[in-house]
Amino acid sequence: MKKQMLSAMALACLMTTQTLPAYGAAMEAMPAMKESIPQTAAPAKEDLTTAIEKAKATLAIDSAIWDVFSYDSYDSGDGLRWSLNWRQSGDTKPQLSATIDENGVIRSYNYYRPMNVSGLAAIRQTQAAQTADRFVAQVAPNYAASLQRLPESAIYQGGNSFRFAYQQQHDGVPVAEGTVEVRVDRYTGSVTSFDVNDQVNCADQAWPDKSKAISAQAAQKALLDELGVELVYLGHYDYDTETYSAYPAYRPAQSDKVLDAVTGKAITLEQSPFRPYAKNASAAEGAEDRDAGGLSPAERAAVESNAQLLTQEDAVNKLRQITGAGTDFAVQNAALTSAAYEKNRYVWRIYLQSEQKQSVSGTIDAQTGQLLGFSRYESGSERLAEPQSQAQADQAVAAFLQQYAPSELAASRIAEQEQDAEDTVARYQYQRLANGILFPDNGLSVTYDRETGRITSYQLNWNKSVTFPSIQKVKQPQAIVKDMIQGADFSLQYVRQKDGYRLIYDFADKSALRFDPFNGQRLNWQGKPYTQVLPSYHWQGATSESAQRLYENGIYLDKSELNVQSAITQGELAELIYRSRYPYAEITDQKELYQELDRSGLIYAKEASPQSSVSRQQAALYAVRLLGYDRLTTYNALFAYPYPDQAEETYQASVAICGALGLLQTDSSGAIRPAHDLTQGEAFDLIYKALSK
Repeated sequence: MKKQMLSAMALACLMTTQTLPAYGAAMEAMPAMKESIPQTAAPAKEDLTTAIEKAKATLAIDSAIWDVFSYDSYDSGDGLRWSLNWRQSGDTKPQLSATIDENGVIRSYNYYRPMNVSGLAAIRQTQAAQTADRFVAQVAPNYAASLQRLPESAIYQGGNSFRFAYQQQHDGVPVAEGTVEVRVDRYTGSVTSFDVNDQVNCADQAWPDKSKAISAQAAQKALLDELGVELVYLGHYDYDTETYSAYPAYRPAQSDKVLDAVTGKAITLEQSPFRPYAKNASAAEGAEDRDAGGLSPAERAAVESNAQLLTQEDAVNKLRQITGAGTDFAVQNAALTSAAYEKNRYVWRIYLQSEQKQSVSGTIDAQTGQLLGFSRYESGSERLAEPQSQAQADQAVAAFLQQYAPSELAASRIAEQEQDAEDTVARYQYQRLANGILFPDNGLSVTYDRETGRITSYQLNWNKSVTFPSIQKVKQPQAIVKDMIQGADFSLQYVRQKDGYRLIYDFADKSALRFDPFNGQRLNWQGKPYTQVLPSYHWQGATSESAQRLYENGIYLDKSELNVQSAITQGELAELIYRSRYPYAEITDQKELYQELDRSGLIYAKEASPQSSVSRQQAALYAVRLLGYDRLTTYNALFAYPYPDQAEETYQASVAICGALGLLQTDSSGAIRPAHDLTQGEAFDLIYKALSK
């Protein structure tokens, strides 16, 4: 408990300075730092003094410019660590922090200086990478040579910093979670943070002999035999069509386990792996909270007039009948809402509360009256003389489900779970079956209190309109395993455990382990081909310097093949324009993209034509809107039009502005070609020059 309290204090201290020197940054002269060390029951003063001196020497911290100092110490579970914090007086002054362990190894470093900057980066990504490399070499001399910088395209970028991740390797074998992250400010070129994952071997601990590991071929067989591969249906909601659909996919059956590389047996690690750069999204997340605010009076009237729905009174009475909540439970809230991800299906969401502050909340299908879920809070409720047995709980839950969800229960199977005999709360989870395979997005869950003999919560998540594609022609698991291993990098790794490092076989990224059962291709959460966080461009013809500069700033197209001479579509240009406002934005829904552009006044809904090419004069108008000059375009008389080829009247002012600013170039004859299609190369040039103004 003491260890946990210390760790929590340290974490809180770190969080307050998280947005923290600027390695290599010039600092103005400041009053000398009063480096007074509080006298507490902390470890010996000389230990703290040594930590301060080590941090200052390694990080080149000039104490003369800092006048406030504080510290904390905590047990990380891997030895003592010091959290050192410096700042300059005042609320808006720079702050600096560093964490150093008892071996003198810098574990983190953060610098914050208030800055009000935006726009394109002032430095190139290559320059920032070199700065990061130099910093790592300086701060981590003991293990820097074992670190390999990952491609920037594999790391989510965002904010005011370039992010660089380093993966530790030993003898050609990567260390799972053995990562170091460095951030470099896009505008100053200085290092703003450095963080070392605890999996990194900083002190040259012993490494297991990789020659004792089973072969990759044996690991492939063990993946199938030990971990297993299962065929399931996964769900996805398409906002364009407003439909919820399912797609089949293969995935590891035991994703919480790995293979021991020496024995080839499935094992559970001491802690669940955490992939800091993995993106994991699911359309099902938060489904139950969607539209929780209820319908407007007008919407509700329309729904009630066109469907035979339960009244509020009927829905409340049904909830009372099922849960046993008497009339002493008053209605605090009752809302008729649309069901998550299903057209023309409505539910009542009801909240009841007694004067004793006991409560029941529930959801009732407004068309069928079926109970979709409830939860009960009964503080101080009467207990049985003796807790019921697990068998009694099983029987009660089975009877409840047979009464209120018989068809769904018949089409489900209970998930493997262990009930703790000492835990008086029994939990049950059932997953939906379709065509004989799991559809884990749908199912039933029940919680039963053996001390009261009552069900305390129930949830039915069951989409009635979803259809399931045929699985008759899918590949067998044996045939898919090879594709899985190649597609998701199932490889030999070192992983740190309490007793030292261990050799395992595992996937490099567990964020999206789903594979097309027909061709073995890796899929994303939408059921579409999986791609990196950022695409890797392959240009046909000449490369585009402007495209590379935009790419470094999170402005790019979600496609790998580009051609400077090919016409760009309006949908593609819309992507670039949108990311100009919201760098690194994940664009999965074109309808929502255009809605956002319409609200922003960049491309109006009436102008939307995603598949059409874009003329140079149309692109000029979009660029002028991006610059905020669009009001001027209604006054053509304000602008001289110096080009021999006339633009349409609607676009003349925009073309004149873009020509004068150098956003659009003329040809050798002085023509600006307003009616010509905008090429991909020209589009990147246009956006880059506009953002550079």
